[in-house]
Amino acid sequence: MRRRFWSSSVVRLALLISGVWCVYAALVLLLAPRGISTVPILDAGLALMLGLLMTIRTNRSYERWWEGRTLWGTLVNASRNLAVKVAVYAQPDEREARRMHELLTAFAYGLRDHLREGARLADLPGDDTDEVQHIPSLLVKRIEEKQHAWVESGRILPEELRMLDLETRILLDVCGGCERIRKTALPHSLTWITRLSVATALLLIPWFLGAELGWGIVPVAGLAAFLMLVSEAVANAMEHPFGRELNQLDLTSICEAIDASTAEILEVQAAPRDPTPA
Repeated sequence: MRRRFWSSSVVRLALLISGVWCVYAALVLLLAPRGISTVPILDAGLALMLGLLMTIRTNRSYERWWEGRTLWGTLVNASRNLAVKVAVYAQPDEREARRMHELLTAFAYGLRDHLREGARLADLPGDDTDEVQHIPSLLVKRIEEKQHAWVESGRILPEELRMLDLETRILLDVCGGCERIRKTALPHSLTWITRLSVATALLLIPWFLGAELGWGIVPVAGLAAFLMLVSEAVANAMEHPFGRELNQLDLTSICEAIDASTAEILEVQAAPRDPTPA
């Protein structure tokens, strides 16, 4: 079960740092009650630059998060379509239907773990063989072998095999798209300049606004620190959408949906629980 937003470690850390920033703002007010004189257009320019950088950073991170969710939605559809076509074309017996369900479920959980710390065949439904480097490819290979065996035995026609192959190839297309997201991070320069701008803004706010707001600068500085830090933490989580954190994709729920729907289509029993830790 995922934690609530307010109980996450990110929020607790942001609250702690914002408290420190309140103390910092109070010290600045005591040391320099008149603050620093600035030109209004300079303040507006700095605020505009900071807002632009944070918007670009958040938007790019969200695009990665949404693309990852779209790819996993495609995986759900492809798994269901493949299960339907197998059930109609091959009309598998109970053992074959259970094996196809195991392969489709194992692919979903295997891809999830492959995008995290790495998958192990022994942890996946119906597999206990030696480990390989790229488990999603091995599982798709086993699905293809089963389909070709049906053609050779006359269970399905070559035209029906092509229909099955249209869905099967989507599995590895989804895997490749997810690997591209995982291995291609946002430019380090964008992340670095955004974080530097946030830190600079937080340092300067008490000096620029202390004379105008007086002691009101203390809550203002704390609130600004909290909002900027949480925004950066959320953007960083969305930039890497396949992890386990609060603002990343709930891949386990998607895997469970694939497990349940393909089991219903193939008329077999779904896995009783997640075969690997979430």
